[in-house]
Amino acid sequence: MFGPVQIKLNRKTLKEAQVIIFTCMTTRAVHLELVTDRSSDTFLMAFRRFASLRGQPSTCWSDCGTNFVGAQDYLDEMKKTWNLEKLKSTLAQEFSCDLKWEWNTPTASHQNGVVESLIKSVRQALDATCKNQTFTEEQWRTFFAEISFVINGRPLYPSSENIWESPPITPNDILLGPHVTPPQPSPEDRVNPRDLTRSTQQRIAEFWTSWMKYFAPTLLPRNKWYRTREILQTGDLVLEIDKKHRRTQWKMAVVVATNPGVDGLVRKVKIKTQSGQYDRPIHKLCLIATNQELHSSA
Repeated sequence: MFGPVQIKLNRKTLKEAQVIIFTCMTTRAVHLELVTDRSSDTFLMAFRRFASLRGQPSTCWSDCGTNFVGAQDYLDEMKKTWNLEKLKSTLAQEFSCDLKWEWNTPTASHQNGVVESLIKSVRQALDATCKNQTFTEEQWRTFFAEISFVINGRPLYPSSENIWESPPITPNDILLGPHVTPPQPSPEDRVNPRDLTRSTQQRIAEFWTSWMKYFAPTLLPRNKWYRTREILQTGDLVLEIDKKHRRTQWKMAVVVATNPGVDGLVRKVKIKTQSGQYDRPIHKLCLIATNQELHSSA
């Protein structure tokens, strides 16, 4: 949970709200919920909205916030009053309401590193674009729903051998199944703030630009080379990082040739995209799947 964000109630009245980030540790999907305070009851209602839309999780990991710990006590007390036998017979024979809740070590968020890097990039982009912004509640909810869709549109793995005919699998595909992407208006230089729809879309476009700035480094680590790393090879599937693309547009490419240096390390490769072939430095490419992985999965 982080914040606050400012909700505009009328011309002179503002109200502070918080945002909860839910992240799937398997698919890295993201879900954002707007809450009006940090109480346990508010969190419980946000959790129920999340579970209703995304499905009930079996195991949850969270930080040791006092509101989350309070929610755990409430959940334990609430489960004692449930008639499990009635629920099982009514809903399904295999119905199970067990919910395992795990806590990270206090002040050790790095132990949850599989999702912390994604959460960090989202929070940084939100701070850069919305830290001092004031929206109505409808605008905020629309904004968080759309940027969740944008974040969950990033590619995870190719869906078939022909990457040009079948788009790669994304968290949205896992969450929604086959779907049609909502229309994306072109960004405008100046937008009337009274036009709620256009001003919200403009803010979403700014979030995309900012998020790519913070998200790309998590895909392309630039740590000091203390040991030799695996180099790109011909046939590898890569993602070209280009911040100028419109949101939800990702450029997939296949490495068709490598250019090793005198030391045998590859720093430049030739890639093939749907529009043609050209050279790119390796720090602009993110490896999605190796040539061996693609052939073994086929």
